[in-house]
Amino acid sequence: MSLLLRLLPIEQNDEALTFSGNFFNCDKDYFLFEQLEQIPKSPVPPDFESFFDNENGYDYGVINKTPYGEELTYALIKDLLKCNPHAEAKTNQAIWAYLKQLPPQTKIALYWH
Repeated sequence: MSLLLRLLPIEQNDEALTFSGNFFNCDKDYFLFEQLEQIPKSPVPPDFESFFDNENGYDYGVINKTPYGEELTYALIKDLLKCNPHAEAKTNQAIWAYLKQLPPQTKIALYWH
């Protein structure tokens, strides 16, 4: 597991393209990260487009692997919400409060970097 996690909400348009136009950078929270290891995950679609890191900062395009060459996966919000951020990880608590407002079947890609 890496040190940082970015959550990418997966959307789908009328042409059936899957993408993420938003992202949430989580605080380092090993208490949360260990819980995330235990929830069900699936690979993102092969045409998934989102923001990703490069040597100059961020870029946008098709992404299905992490910077470590691992398969990019997603989890459903209903499963993410079974995990709890550490009490001192305020950014993560705010992200989880936002996730609670979305439909439970929403897919969220887990971009470890």
